[in-house]
Amino acid sequence: MPTYSLWLQPSGRCAAVLQEEIDRLSKEYGGPSFTPHVTLLGGFEAAEEREVLDKTMQLSQQLQPYTLHLEEVQAGTLYFQCVYVLVRQDAAVIEAWRQACAAFSMPHGGQSYMPHLSLLYSDVDERIRRSVVDLASHRLHGAGVGTDAELSEFSASALHLWETPEDKGVASWRLIRSVPLQAAAV
Repeated sequence: MPTYSLWLQPSGRCAAVLQEEIDRLSKEYGGPSFTPHVTLLGGFEAAEEREVLDKTMQLSQQLQPYTLHLEEVQAGTLYFQCVYVLVRQDAAVIEAWRQACAAFSMPHGGQSYMPHLSLLYSDVDERIRRSVVDLASHRLHGAGVGTDAELSEFSASALHLWETPEDKGVASWRLIRSVPLQAAAV
């Protein structure tokens, strides 16, 4: 069965600065280049693409645009979380995740959600990861991430549905559709 993910993607100058850093790190450390994104819901399977798209469109009508705040660069232990920018876990971020879990019938009971924007996919060792965190932090902070509001946050204004086969190469990933968030303000 195909595997899908729902992403939130920055735009404008924020996206350009983050894409430049992702591209630079992928060249320096041998990982793939990919579109900057925060995964709202990832790695779920479905037999029919149409069903996933319908649920995505329904979810987009339940969510209002909200702001994602980029915090510090950190290193993880997983390939897809090698080096990333942590995203603040505020009420809007967690509520959007809970609604996404409900829309796709994915229990979130004992699970936690760690919103983040990956900068490097790799299996490099911990020493190199720490070095990459220092380099990326310095470069992004120098570009204004963390100090310039335009680069420290972005609006989650659409859901981006991707087919994301479970492999370490991202060449097989494909964007299915971007759907604007459309819920009316309360």
